[in-house]
Amino acid sequence: FSTSVSSINMRPFVLSLLFLCTICLADNIEDLYDVNNNAWILCRKLINGVRGNFGVGYKFSVAYELTNVGSQTANEIVISDAWDAQYFKSNNKNSVENITFSQQQLAPAQSVTFSYKLIPLQTASIAPTRAMLRYAYSAAGNDVDSEDVENMVQHGQCSSWVVTTDEMLLFTPELHGNIPRNVQLNRDNDRVIVVSASLYSRQIASTWLYWILFVILVLVSVAYPLCEYETQKGDFNFMPFGIGSYMKLVARILNATVVSKIKQKIAEMEKTKTQ
Repeated sequence: FSTSVSSINMRPFVLSLLFLCTICLADNIEDLYDVNNNAWILCRKLINGVRGNFGVGYKFSVAYELTNVGSQTANEIVISDAWDAQYFKSNNKNSVENITFSQQQLAPAQSVTFSYKLIPLQTASIAPTRAMLRYAYSAAGNDVDSEDVENMVQHGQCSSWVVTTDEMLLFTPELHGNIPRNVQLNRDNDRVIVVSASLYSRQIASTWLYWILFVILVLVSVAYPLCEYETQKGDFNFMPFGIGSYMKLVARILNATVVSKIKQKIAEMEKTKTQ
């Protein structure tokens, strides 16, 4: 019991010590992380499928967006990244396990983007690794010796963001293809969820053409009987709200401009066939 009490009483002392150490460390690295005196590159890895969908055999894009938010020019910028060759291959047959981009210089307030495409090989749920970033800078005017300034090199990682659909944010293996049941959900936009080719095709399929075809068929199925009814001198007074006279006029115009010509063409085709 006495040991337990002593350990509890030590906690404030330990926490205070950690706090003081943190303050001291912050004072030592203040100049290093001062964007007003150094080059400072923000990097984002952006993974984007077709409308947020990733499918086996279908390309998707990967981009690295770099922005220098510091006051000095960054030099010898290198980005290195890697993907699992078991699940992805490059669009241009390059190795996906050693992806490298370089930029000689990046001035303050300038941005640059590198991009490429990958093709998934199988269904999976993958958390992409963060790309590694390295650059050098000469921060003249810092409170350090000029010899150290010339050789200052900064290392970092790119943040990663997967552009995905709302359906994938609430991903369930039972509804989205042959993916292991222990798959993690993509609630934080940090996973590439690759579905089967058939499911991917359904996800990205455009339906506007089918809707146009549907509307045309509905209009024809409604208009043609009315045109025949007008040809037989039918009475349109059965229509509500007094629209019968207007529909009769429309049917008459369609008969004169469309239906009669179609019937004439059909008659000519039948005459040619009998000959």
